[in-house]
Amino acid sequence: MGAIFLLLTEMDRLCGQLSAAIHRVELPLYATLALAVIVSIIVFPPRDDLDQA
Repeated sequence: MGAIFLLLTEMDRLCGQLSAAIHRVELPLYATLALAVIVSIIVFPPRDDLDQA
């Protein structure tokens, strides 16, 4: 029983560290993703589908 409790405690600690790390880089991560989407739309614009005319 004690080993399971220690395992769950360790997993909780690791999840907390991961959550804190993601929270610290949340804004730059979203800004980078948005920039990548905008640049990909500019570089590779959608083509007109001639079959849809």
